[in-house]
Amino acid sequence: MDSDIRLSHPVVELMKKRRAEGSLPGQRSDPQNRLGLIVEGGAVRAIVTAAEILTLDPLGFRNVFDVIYGSSAGASNAAYFCSNQPGGLRIYLDVVNNRRFITIAGYLQVEPILFLLRRPAVDIAWLFNHVMVNVLPLDWEAFARSPVPLKVLAASVEDAEIHAFDRFESRQDLLHALRASATLPILASFDPFYYRGGHYFDSGLLDPYCLRTAIADGCTHLLVLRAHPRGIKPTELEKRIARDITARHLSQFNWDLVTRFLSAQFNEEYNCLEKLAESEANHSGPPFLLGIQPKAGSIDLADWECNRDKLLLGAWTGAQAALDAFSPSQDEADRVRAFFATLDQPVR
Repeated sequence: MDSDIRLSHPVVELMKKRRAEGSLPGQRSDPQNRLGLIVEGGAVRAIVTAAEILTLDPLGFRNVFDVIYGSSAGASNAAYFCSNQPGGLRIYLDVVNNRRFITIAGYLQVEPILFLLRRPAVDIAWLFNHVMVNVLPLDWEAFARSPVPLKVLAASVEDAEIHAFDRFESRQDLLHALRASATLPILASFDPFYYRGGHYFDSGLLDPYCLRTAIADGCTHLLVLRAHPRGIKPTELEKRIARDITARHLSQFNWDLVTRFLSAQFNEEYNCLEKLAESEANHSGPPFLLGIQPKAGSIDLADWECNRDKLLLGAWTGAQAALDAFSPSQDEADRVRAFFATLDQPVR
């Protein structure tokens, strides 16, 4: 999208207005507007959206949002953003890009084989029970002080609806919500995760880009952080294999879940992308929608990428995408680049 069109977009204009005012949720001069931030996941590829959301802070946009929505790895990225821990991005670079997190089955990156082996691709229990507690611990006190609430989305097995979790009571409560949101069938777990009285899978099953949930929640403006470069789409064969195997697995839990999953994958995903593209180009709304993602031709990371140099390049492309969206001052851009330069050397 042309940079001049992006800079005049209603989402950018509202963000800059609130930045200038220094307002907080519940104290806005424009209470008729509800500005949401959506953070996409994508397994290890979500390092891109981690970089995009972290770039918002030195640009002065930390508190301009009324609510943040996250799904899967995107929800974890958002949690580290709310707790003001930019170092959380190192999870991708120095902690999970190895065989401790990604299983042998995960290296195969072929869903039918995972299904036959009955082995998930990753060890998410280790991530949420150990890494985010002991290795790069999520700062619960800082998270609880954030003026912008986080809503963690997950798909309910019982009623085949998206549930948005917030008002967390402890770090463990938050981590359990994040794990529920990241429980992608087969790839992360064969069983749903039990949380707050129900069983949950990744919300991407029913609301691929969180747009339906955010719009239903009253958002008039939405900034959507995305991981794939512009123009990247999975092949029809890849989508068909993933849909068929996932649907077969979900059928043992709830047929309504299967029906709504297939509807979301065949219809809603396309409709969401069309709605996003139209609002970006024509400034149509409300809701006004603006996506940030790496430009066409940028590196497109694999779901379970382990090469640190490639992951770091993915982070750089995410940061640059965010910079391109807002035309920052030289000082702001230098602060962003200085932070990402510190990531060049691994921390062990």
